[in-house]
Amino acid sequence: MFAGDVAPMNVVWSHEADVTQVGPFGGRLTGWEAVGPDWAHVASREIGGQVVGEHVHVVAGICMGYTVTDEIWQNRPVSGKPVEVRIRATNVFRKERGGWKMIHHQTDMFAPDVVASAAAESTTGAK
Repeated sequence: MFAGDVAPMNVVWSHEADVTQVGPFGGRLTGWEAVGPDWAHVASREIGGQVVGEHVHVVAGICMGYTVTDEIWQNRPVSGKPVEVRIRATNVFRKERGGWKMIHHQTDMFAPDVVASAAAESTTGAK
């Protein structure tokens, strides 16, 4: 997709009206008619690079499942300098017509130093 090819996202996603996507900057898209064009827009930017998953947690049931992971995006914006962005992601899947399809994707920005500091404050009472 980072090379401009949205086809893999079109394959993995359900194309039903109840799919949802919540991005790291807020807002919510509902229905494939909104989610699909959003992925096409991301692909059209051809930002290059890759996404690597870390700390992947997978739960699979009979007809639904989900993953929770840290996504490390490594890409090249217009400046040409490599940029690493860390995002936390939750993806929900369901079985449709014999195959697994994504029905929800939620992300938020992940700042490990901020998270570690907040965790320390909550356990020590420090402010």
